[in-house]
Amino acid sequence: MAWQGLTADEKANVQQKYVVEVMAPESFGTIIDNQGLDRSTPGSNAGTAMGAAIGSTAYVDRAINHGNYSGKTHVAAMLLGMLVGSALDRPAQSSYQFRYAIRLGNGNVIYQDTYSSTPFRHAVGVCVFTPSIDLAPEQHLCTQTTDTFKNSLGIFNVPTALNAPAGDRLSSPETPPTLQATETASETVSCKLGTLAPVKTSPEKCKLINGAIIND
Repeated sequence: MAWQGLTADEKANVQQKYVVEVMAPESFGTIIDNQGLDRSTPGSNAGTAMGAAIGSTAYVDRAINHGNYSGKTHVAAMLLGMLVGSALDRPAQSSYQFRYAIRLGNGNVIYQDTYSSTPFRHAVGVCVFTPSIDLAPEQHLCTQTTDTFKNSLGIFNVPTALNAPAGDRLSSPETPPTLQATETASETVSCKLGTLAPVKTSPEKCKLINGAIIND
């Protein structure tokens, strides 16, 4: 949205200095609500217990039929049954479901579900990409406007005696000449000041800042 608000000349000015990646407004958004649900499952040793019971029962039956019961052998049969049955045990599993309400860059609100093995989630108010719900490395992406975008670059303001680089400071008169309020397209020129990139302005403004008019 911030990029679309620039004029063609402003876009060209930015692209002279940066590689611009324009993101679709539905590919990012701000989290406005989140809800979590613990879907973890406890562990189970049912397989081990069942294996021990089967091993014990089988040994006792054989011992009764043959009349040669041994306590040590009975324990060994139970341990063997536990070992075989442990393959059916189920370990505990941690699982958490989070449902995020996200206001997209285009103003629409969507709900997005994610699953995690940890109970930690994104906070309300953070900027994320969709549908991955990954944290946006540049958090100002979700609140950026054309004006804040231009201000962050600092390449749209005509240099003055206060903000020009040390080697390009200007000597401005105490009472600057009055400029006409309206300018036609034919009165716009490319003005270069020192080592700064050329900017589009009027011949009068270029002369005011001691700039040089160059051909495009």
